[in-house]
Amino acid sequence: MAFSIPGYLVVGAVAYATLTTGTMMLVGRHMVDVIECKNQAESELKYAFARLRGSAAVPTTRSDVEATTVTVWAALREVIRQWRRLCGQHMRTTIMSHGNTLLAPLVGLILCVPHYVQGAMLLGEVTQAAAAFVAVQGAFNSLVDNHPRLAEWLSSANRVGTLLDALDRLEEAEGPG
Repeated sequence: MAFSIPGYLVVGAVAYATLTTGTMMLVGRHMVDVIECKNQAESELKYAFARLRGSAAVPTTRSDVEATTVTVWAALREVIRQWRRLCGQHMRTTIMSHGNTLLAPLVGLILCVPHYVQGAMLLGEVTQAAAAFVAVQGAFNSLVDNHPRLAEWLSSANRVGTLLDALDRLEEAEGPG
């Protein structure tokens, strides 16, 4: 008894795209938070440098300058730590994205092998079907291809939303008028 799924390559492409999208969501789930922490650390470093520059322009005690310098170094170490976290996230998402690009043609070919072995497909038809598989699954995989850009956008949107929320709470605290 033969079992046949009509349009099995489309079903396979959708299933493969779902698998890769789910994997990318798992691999890159912390990216928005990492980007926000990196941006926060950079902002704190800029503030620390501004305080150091301001304390150098105004006569202050040596202990004040040393304390500000210690703050700058601590902020710089935090920026480096956050950049390393971000590099790790980018590395994992890039491996996932490029791995998907390399594996998709193989999956398409593997799905066509049974028909080729049975003689139902010629070699040219197998390669055409595999290319069509790659095109269809590529259309479904926009999240895998654009995850870092979407995470950057979401991080920026969260930052603006937090600022607007803080301004609203400040306005409420001041009261009417």
